[in-house]
Amino acid sequence: MELKDILIDKSKMGARTLNPFKELVTKAHDEQTEEAYNTLFRRFLNMENLYFVAPPREDWEKSGPFIGNIKGEPCIFAFTDIAIAFDFCMNTKGFQWEDDKAFIMHLPMNECIMMFRQLHKNGVFGIRINEGSAGFFIPLSHLDGILEHLEIKA
Repeated sequence: MELKDILIDKSKMGARTLNPFKELVTKAHDEQTEEAYNTLFRRFLNMENLYFVAPPREDWEKSGPFIGNIKGEPCIFAFTDIAIAFDFCMNTKGFQWEDDKAFIMHLPMNECIMMFRQLHKNGVFGIRINEGSAGFFIPLSHLDGILEHLEIKA
């Protein structure tokens, strides 16, 4: 498994598309139905790639996905869109590289699933997906059950 990395600055962001997860998250939150959550998780788990961020460091070659702390539990932060990852870096203290740049890594979903399983074995509690109104959370202990329920091979 090898994360591909990119150093992005504002000038390379270009036009943005509407984030489909905002609507799916809102619907799941409002309806609280199995169907709405299935749709949200299926869309997420069928993504081609996920994006990850890293704070600045001199030995950037050794950067890995950011694992933060949510309510006292370690969680990996993942993003469904490079623009959402970039915005997170620009709006979160400690993630802006010089000249309004962000270090963003991406990985195919099948490799993400393998990484998530290993992180769970290493004590990481969950995945924080996106931020703000398009954000949602999956406990890593539920990942295989969700995959099985949705009949997604991983």
